[in-house]
Amino acid sequence: MLERIILLILLVSGAIAFVWGVWLRWSSARKGEPEGRTERPLLRLWGAVWRPVIQYCSIGGRRVFSGLMHAFIAWAFFAFVATVAFSLSKGLGGPGLAEIPYLRHLYTLLDLTAFLAMLGVITLAFRRFVLRPRGLRVDTEGGGVLVHPLARTTPTIESAIVFALIFLHMASYFLETGAGIASEPHAFSGIALPLSSAVARIFGGQAHEWERIGWWVGTGVFIAFLFYMPHCKHIHLFFGPVNLFFRKLEPYGKLAKIDLEDESSDHFGAVNLGHLPWKNLLDAFACIECGRCQDNCPAYLTRKPLSPKSIVENTRFLLWENAHAKPIAEAVLSTDAVFSCTTCAACMNICPMGNEPMMVVLYARRGLVLDLGQNPPELTPVYKSLEIYGNPWGIEPGKRDEWFSGTGAKRFDQAENPEYLFWEGCAGALDPRGQKIAKAMLRILQAGGVNFGVAGSLFKCNGDLARRTGNEYLFQILASENAEIFSQLGVKKVITMCPHCYFVLKNEYPQFGVSLSVIDHASFILQLIRQGRIRPERSAKLITYHDPCYLGRHSGKYDEPRAVLQSVGEVAEMRNSRGYSFCCGGGGGQFFMEEKGGEKVYRRRTAEALSTGASVIASACPFCATMLEDGLKDAGREDVLVKDVAEIVELHGL
Repeated sequence: MLERIILLILLVSGAIAFVWGVWLRWSSARKGEPEGRTERPLLRLWGAVWRPVIQYCSIGGRRVFSGLMHAFIAWAFFAFVATVAFSLSKGLGGPGLAEIPYLRHLYTLLDLTAFLAMLGVITLAFRRFVLRPRGLRVDTEGGGVLVHPLARTTPTIESAIVFALIFLHMASYFLETGAGIASEPHAFSGIALPLSSAVARIFGGQAHEWERIGWWVGTGVFIAFLFYMPHCKHIHLFFGPVNLFFRKLEPYGKLAKIDLEDESSDHFGAVNLGHLPWKNLLDAFACIECGRCQDNCPAYLTRKPLSPKSIVENTRFLLWENAHAKPIAEAVLSTDAVFSCTTCAACMNICPMGNEPMMVVLYARRGLVLDLGQNPPELTPVYKSLEIYGNPWGIEPGKRDEWFSGTGAKRFDQAENPEYLFWEGCAGALDPRGQKIAKAMLRILQAGGVNFGVAGSLFKCNGDLARRTGNEYLFQILASENAEIFSQLGVKKVITMCPHCYFVLKNEYPQFGVSLSVIDHASFILQLIRQGRIRPERSAKLITYHDPCYLGRHSGKYDEPRAVLQSVGEVAEMRNSRGYSFCCGGGGGQFFMEEKGGEKVYRRRTAEALSTGASVIASACPFCATMLEDGLKDAGREDVLVKDVAEIVELHGL
């Protein structure tokens, strides 16, 4: 009787401690800015269930072996949590799992998962404490990444404690079950228990005391975990599925419109930690600290002061301290780190828990630019040019019409009932490299008999550059003016040749009352080929394709550009392609900023492209083309060509 009272006291205390700890973490996250994340609840629920259950988060990426070991532990966790009520019932004098018809065969699952979990613990402990791979730690020396003092040692200590608890719990299961089989073999008859039966042979007879010891050790570990879990990184076992429910269903980089006339708010961007949306604070408790984000971050891998892993880790420890008033640029990541991000979304795409470190960077940029008036000095003249001339280079607006002069194409307002607006963007209209792509696309449209008009001087820059670098005020000015012109002209369909233009017009211009049917130029070219309206010839050239971040990860357009290229030649994939594509280094405003420290991002991507042996590096973004050409010049490989998808198609005949 005394034993049962002690057990009840421990269980109730552990349950209260767990619920209270979870509530503390949840309430800490909810102190962030409000954000709606409940639309399409069934889709959200499905993602929150199937990903953890099948362990897509662990085995769905490139870390197959370590991911599988982690999956073994997770599956054992699910199995033992699902049957813990029967174990506790047994301790309180009720029926155990072996006494429940049909359900008793779950012992086979426990036997298997317990063994696999012990294998996983040994393997992952060796990996963490002996091999110490790069992804499990943050290199603070190479790039000067800001790391909270507790982040230097706490994760390792937490891992050691939890590894020990898991291993002890699994071992206690085999002790309890093996001793139970030895004492009362009839109770387990008909159940396949190969491993526990092997343990039973060690006892060779009655072992009730060992069975009880095993039960108490296992129950004690379970109760200890209830006390400990809310105060360590392994709270992700609870908040991981919760975070997946509230994951971003919209395109990764889509930003909400700020009400710049709201006088009740004392900030526009995220200056302090508490200014971040609550979901970005919740990320800190869902993080499994696997390091996949920084292993795929172009800034971190080229030794810049930015680590998406440290962003989330630092946030967790600051929330422990209830430091919501701490400035982000001092406590979470440095100002240099804020403007080192290329906004490629590799961190968000790879995260198994739905974390969004890139969004923290974008909100922090808004805080620095709008609230504190701090931006890289290189951006000041760019902002001024955007404001005065409507383009980042400070070129007279009227010159936007010169590139298509003499081509037979007309501006949209001068064309005869045009069906499409060809939005060439600032690069296509004003940059010499971009103009080559725009002219190639124009000739494709003409050859395909498309009824279109050119944007030209009718419009200003779409504002993407301003928004991605934090100048929401300037973005809204540009977007509002363009939106008004769209409405006046009655534009319904738009063809873009720049992924940044495509992304903004398609996903963010509806915030300004504009509803457009936007298609990227690679997809449109593919339509023309499949409709037989253009017939490029095939050649023996080997082409490798670089996925632009805002066309690929941000917009999910992977197959269309490849299909176009495959119609004219052979395509060789780089090691990092599609969702794993490595950024060219020009996104997030980096094209207009000085890349400081470490290796140049574009050089690393160019080297990867050259390793394929292709004679042509293809892309579908004018900025990517320029960055990759710079990489070829630096590498002394100007024998290799960089061509846009449109240029390649045009070269193969129309």
